[in-house]
Amino acid sequence: FYVIRTNEFVQNCDWACRSVNVRLEQSIITLPLECCRFESIREWTVFFGCGRSIMKLYYILCCIFIGLVPFSVHSAFGAEHTVMVRVVHVNPEWMPYASTGGWTSAVPVKESSSLKYYEVAIWDETQSVHLYAFPNEYDPNYGQGKTDQEKIAYREQYALESLSGMPIDREARSLFIRNAMQSFISRIAQNYPRSRYALYFSGHGSPGGTLFSGLLAPKHVQELLTFWTTAIQHKLAFIDMGGPCNKGGYNDLNAFCPFSEYYIASDLPNGGYIFDSWSPEKYSETNPDERYHDLIEQNSTMRIVLEKRIDLKRTGYLYSRNNMTANKVEQANYLYACAEYKVLYDQVQPIAASLPPYQDLQKQLSQYGSAYLQALADTIVYQADNRDFFPWEVTANGMLTPNSTGFSSELEQLSYPIIDFPDRQEVPLPAINLLLRHKNICPWCPLF
Repeated sequence: FYVIRTNEFVQNCDWACRSVNVRLEQSIITLPLECCRFESIREWTVFFGCGRSIMKLYYILCCIFIGLVPFSVHSAFGAEHTVMVRVVHVNPEWMPYASTGGWTSAVPVKESSSLKYYEVAIWDETQSVHLYAFPNEYDPNYGQGKTDQEKIAYREQYALESLSGMPIDREARSLFIRNAMQSFISRIAQNYPRSRYALYFSGHGSPGGTLFSGLLAPKHVQELLTFWTTAIQHKLAFIDMGGPCNKGGYNDLNAFCPFSEYYIASDLPNGGYIFDSWSPEKYSETNPDERYHDLIEQNSTMRIVLEKRIDLKRTGYLYSRNNMTANKVEQANYLYACAEYKVLYDQVQPIAASLPPYQDLQKQLSQYGSAYLQALADTIVYQADNRDFFPWEVTANGMLTPNSTGFSSELEQLSYPIIDFPDRQEVPLPAINLLLRHKNICPWCPLF
């Protein structure tokens, strides 16, 4: 028995009212809620799958009905709904500004009952940063036979916010992007105050604690994530850097883990291989952009969701086994538990400056004793790799040693702040908890 809300957000209200669909076996009940505050009795129109009938129910009857039946809570009603902020860095060599396809089609389903995508494009061609909320019916092929102005107008109608004037200077540009992202997050958090959040970047990467192909300096990364977690009053559920290269660095976890429950990355270059026999079905099966919806919908905890997301990589490796073996392409993806990483940080930080950069951290820690190696092993809670395909020629065990990123020393300085928010409940909530947590829905309801 599930409750699912739509995305419409009512501004300036104590409680955002939305339509919800209730699914019970073969029946679907639609409860359009048109109120903002519950100051008067309103109607709930009910459609039953077994036959169309309409009845008026007062709120107290609805509360009794809800109180008698246990159900899972999604979205604004509970902790299961997830907002994914997906960022892309678009240069004209890859995709011109006057285009409607490419990166916009990477996520074919923009919204489901369990997951909502917001997409941020950092446009080099226009030196601007845009926040988009594309609908599921967005047509990436709209541009065929259209003028550049028509294509731009079609895509930009879904831009919620656009900030232009991005500087060329590297550090000034980093500050500009930080400010833009903070503005975007503020807007999104108002629309989804109770959802889980995730950050997902599609593009190039390098170790060191930067973001967005190195555009965002480590210090600005931490300032952005501090702003974000403060706005939503909890840590991000996860940060997914499983596509960019070499983001499994010690400094990366320093930058991200204080603000996230989990982190996904690799200490190796990602890619450089193809499926032995490509098909659209195999691509869709292994593509996180297409699979996150059902992974979140079908699994009870975020840990399981992310383990299965790592499994997608392993399936892709298996589909590419011959190609990888012939070309000796080492590949791996790791799931890091940020709570466990703090122990590793406390041990490694005093010796970090003495470690050679861009090296395998496990190999370097072997000289310091088993406690260091155990802390590293505890941090990596799940992984997929192709070590069984052929003997690897590189030493890579899941994390790179600290390195410099080329920003000024001030912008490379990272602290490890202790972010303390109340724990979020990931399991489905019973109806009684719903009424207790959202008593404004029906303050006079009996507590069963």
